[in-house]
Amino acid sequence: MRLFVYQRKRRFYLILLLILFASTVETLGVALIYPFMELVLDKQYIYKNNIINAIYSNTNQIIKDNFVLFFGIIIIVSVFFINLIILFSKWFIYKYTWDTLYIVQKKLLLNYISRDYEFFLSRNNSELIKNIITEVGVSINGFFVPLMDAF
Repeated sequence: MRLFVYQRKRRFYLILLLILFASTVETLGVALIYPFMELVLDKQYIYKNNIINAIYSNTNQIIKDNFVLFFGIIIIVSVFFINLIILFSKWFIYKYTWDTLYIVQKKLLLNYISRDYEFFLSRNNSELIKNIITEVGVSINGFFVPLMDAF
C-alpha cells in the first residue's frame, strides 16, 4: 500500500508540472496573437520585428507574397496544438481526481466492511451508503476539482 501512496504523490507532482507547462504554452499562444494583429494592420511590421523579419527573409517568394496568410495559418496551427496540450492536461487532472474519488470511496467501504455486526445495528444502512457514494463525491468534487481547476 505504501507504493501506491508514492505513485499518487509522484502523479500529483507530474500534474503540477503539467499545469505549469500548459500555462506557459497558453501564455505563448496569447502572445502570438499580438504580432499577427500588428502584421495584419501594418505590412511594414515585417521589417520592424526581428523575429518576423528573420522568418520572412528565410522563406521563398511564394510565401513572401502571401506572408500574412502564411503567418495566420501558423497561428491557427499553433493555437490548435496549444488547445490539445490544455485538453490533455485537463483530462489528466480529472482522471487523477476521479481516481482519488474511487480510492477514498473504496477505503471507506472497506472500513465499513471490516466493522462488527453491532456497528450496523446502531446505524441506518442508507446513511452509510450515502456516506460512501454522495458525501465522498461532494467532498472531492466540491474541494479537489475546484482546487485543480484554479490552476
